[in-house]
Amino acid sequence: MAMRAEQALQGLRDELEPLYEDTYYKDLYEVQSKAGYVPTVGLPDGAIDTVLSNPWASDGKIFSERIWENQQRLINTLRYELAQSLMLQEGRAPLVGRIQSRFHVSFNEARRLVETETAFVQERAFMDSMATMGLEEYEIIAVLDTRTSQICRKLDKKRFFIKDAKPGITMPPFHCYCRSTTVPYIPGISNDDSTRAARKEGDPDGTTVQVPSELSYEE
Repeated sequence: MAMRAEQALQGLRDELEPLYEDTYYKDLYEVQSKAGYVPTVGLPDGAIDTVLSNPWASDGKIFSERIWENQQRLINTLRYELAQSLMLQEGRAPLVGRIQSRFHVSFNEARRLVETETAFVQERAFMDSMATMGLEEYEIIAVLDTRTSQICRKLDKKRFFIKDAKPGITMPPFHCYCRSTTVPYIPGISNDDSTRAARKEGDPDGTTVQVPSELSYEE
C-alpha cells in the first residue's frame, strides 16, 4: 500500500514539474517582452521538489502528507463499511451503494486537493520568476463575477511585496478552487489602455463586458 501511494505521488510530481517550469519561463518571457527585463537565472535544479516539500497551507502539511492522508482515510472508511455490513448481514447491494458513494466523495476530495495544489505551484512559479528578474511587487487579480469569494473580492487589485508572499493570506490560492491569480507590478509601466473581463451582477445571461484594468472588484 505504501508503495502504491509513493508511485501515485511520483506520478503527480511528474505532472506538476512541467507545469512549474512552463509557468516560470512563460512569466519571464511576458515580463521581458513588456518591460525589457532580461532573465539572468534559469530554473533552479530540484525547484519543484522544494515547492512540494514545504508546507504552505494552514494545516501545516506538505503535499505528500495530504495525498497519503486522503488515501488512508478512504481505506479506513471502506474497512469500516465492510465490517459493518458483515455484522449486519445486510447483503451485497447496500454495501455496494455505500462504497460507490464513498468513492465519489473520495474523488471530489482528490480533485479539490490536486486543483488547489496545482494553483499553488503555478503561483509559486510566478513568484520565483518575478524574484529572478528583481521585481519587488505584485497585484492580486480576482475574477469579476458573482461567484468570487468575499476574500478574493476584498483582495482584488491589492499590491504586496514578493518577499512577503504568503499562500492563503497575501498570495493565491486563498481557498479551495480559488480562481484568483497574480500579475507583476512594474513601476513606470502604464495599464491605462488595457481592460479586464467582467460579468454584470444580476445579468441572467452572464454577459461578459470589458472594464478598465484598474477597476477593482469593489469599484
